[in-house]
Amino acid sequence: MRILVVDDEPIVREVLGECLLADGHEVSSAESGSEALNRLEANPFDLVITDQTMPGMSGDVLAKGIKARLPSLPVFLLTGLGAQVDAEGHAPDGIDRVLSKPISVAALRQAVASIGPGAPG
Repeated sequence: MRILVVDDEPIVREVLGECLLADGHEVSSAESGSEALNRLEANPFDLVITDQTMPGMSGDVLAKGIKARLPSLPVFLLTGLGAQVDAEGHAPDGIDRVLSKPISVAALRQAVASIGPGAPG
């Protein structure tokens, strides 16, 4: 899959990118919501994984912007508040799945596989 990773922290983009590349995905990254929207204008992606807390544009605002342009593009939110969101039983508008930080490689793989070819839903 072609995956866009959005996070203001370079180390997070690097680690997520390396994990996804090791699984055979094409990975691009953006350090802000506005950069992510620009990349989406220029390139097709199969999935966006975004951090929640970023300067300028939060992950949930980015997700709403993505869904306004590309309603079928899956958006995963990576957040330290993932357990709280899961307990409340709902994700913010525009978010297809909430992933908790820190995320394990196994959890990342499972989440990405959930939208791959042949995935349920």
